[in-house]
Amino acid sequence: MSASESHRWIYCPGSAALCEGQPRYSNPAAVRGTAAHALAAGELQGDWDAHKRQFPGLLGMTFRFEDDGVTKTETVDQKMLDGVMVYVDHVRDLANNPHSVVFLEQTVSLEHVHPGMYGTADCIILKQQELVVIDYKNGATPVYMQDEDGEPNSQLMFYAAGAMHFIEQLADILDYEVPAIVTMKIVQPNSFEVPPIQTLTVSANELRLWARTTLYDAAVAASEPNAELVPGDQCKWCLAQAVCPAFADKASSLASIDFKELSGETPAEKCKRIAKESSQRYLEKHRDDPEYKKSRVEATQKWREKNPDHLVDLRIEVLEAYGGKCVCCGESNLDFLTLDHVNNDGHLEEYRGGPSQYYKLKRDNWPSNIQILCYNCNCARATNVGICPHQEPGKLMQKKLPPAAMLTRKQVANVLRWAPLLDSWLREVELRAFEELQRGEEYPGFKLVRKKTNRAWPTEDPKRLKALLVGAGMPAKTDIFKEPEVLSPAQLEKLIKDKAVVAKVAVKPEGGMTMAASSDPREAVTVGGDFKELE
Repeated sequence: MSASESHRWIYCPGSAALCEGQPRYSNPAAVRGTAAHALAAGELQGDWDAHKRQFPGLLGMTFRFEDDGVTKTETVDQKMLDGVMVYVDHVRDLANNPHSVVFLEQTVSLEHVHPGMYGTADCIILKQQELVVIDYKNGATPVYMQDEDGEPNSQLMFYAAGAMHFIEQLADILDYEVPAIVTMKIVQPNSFEVPPIQTLTVSANELRLWARTTLYDAAVAASEPNAELVPGDQCKWCLAQAVCPAFADKASSLASIDFKELSGETPAEKCKRIAKESSQRYLEKHRDDPEYKKSRVEATQKWREKNPDHLVDLRIEVLEAYGGKCVCCGESNLDFLTLDHVNNDGHLEEYRGGPSQYYKLKRDNWPSNIQILCYNCNCARATNVGICPHQEPGKLMQKKLPPAAMLTRKQVANVLRWAPLLDSWLREVELRAFEELQRGEEYPGFKLVRKKTNRAWPTEDPKRLKALLVGAGMPAKTDIFKEPEVLSPAQLEKLIKDKAVVAKVAVKPEGGMTMAASSDPREAVTVGGDFKELE
């Protein structure tokens, strides 16, 4: 029950046991994050040589990791360095006090709350009457300090509670009073969906209460033998996605688009609603058209002449005798209903429709080989080997998901909510196959290949490179250098070490629009207003 996985086992107690023994496959983002944390810790601890501690000198450093028998490397590039330096500079600013004590990559434990609870905090800063706990996130996927209900980030609360316990044990040794205030910070400079630094302050008493109640109760629930599995947002990073029955059920129901579950509307109800809406639109369009009124009256009179009332009454009597609704979908509008032979043996009947069949059914006291289906279900049975798609998906739906245009807004919103989880599961499957192919295992129909690369020069020494090119036939007067490029605002800030100068000149263009969850802290865009401005 680690801090980094607390969001998962707090909201899905059964995941704690289900994840035990599951293989961990480090995706490229995780490897990059590990390298970024190592770079930050080394910079704060002063591990690098003096010349490498200069800003440009860290570029190109390569970190090498062993991950379950597979060697992985990550090279420091400008983007990683820029992000790490935001974190490093913030830590240095906070710790710029002779009375501050800094702990980097500090293991914290809450085993006094419940066994097996631990974590590693990126940075803990002990200041006078304040404890600061900082977590660095290198990825672009936004991590929120509080959710849409105002609940604090469980990982940060875990780290903070563990750090408080750690400091309480050291208070006498360090000759410090136990802080009454705890400030939690998430530094995530590579995500454009949240501020680069998020802060939340709580009292030490609030933190202790949270650990003794919320965290303890969740840990006890997760320790139960048959703890509940609850699919949700927490599934995204769960190691047991591939073997979780609750997630599989949710994914299957979503993939098959169970319309009743997603929208509360059955196919028959949807068909009825659409027909009614279409009829209303047509009626509104022709309401004042005298020719339309005349044609409707004439059509009604002709139908009544061909269908005397006693035949209408007989049809109603037959339908009501057999239940008055479709035995498959429950449609009860009599105009939608038709008679069907249960054993598909209607071709053997002397009378297969119309008044003659109605009289025969009434005379024979409503034989049991007849049932009622709506026209929709009856026709669908004919194209699906005698089985209505309501009971078993037809060949078309087995081969293709419904077009997005057919979904209601509520269905689309539900699919959007679950799409990231399904997408992460697919990426986990791909990652597992890739890792195992690297170990020499085989997957039918797949193989390892080299990625496409761009051509590169064999040396970075410009004199040696030009000599090689001239020797290969290039004219000696050819200039192999391009025009100097202007530094970006971020690069210039690092060079002149004066953010105020850059802030006075640099501008931040308005970003394009993208879709985000309603819990996203960014302000919603009013589309109508934006288009008016463009006009």
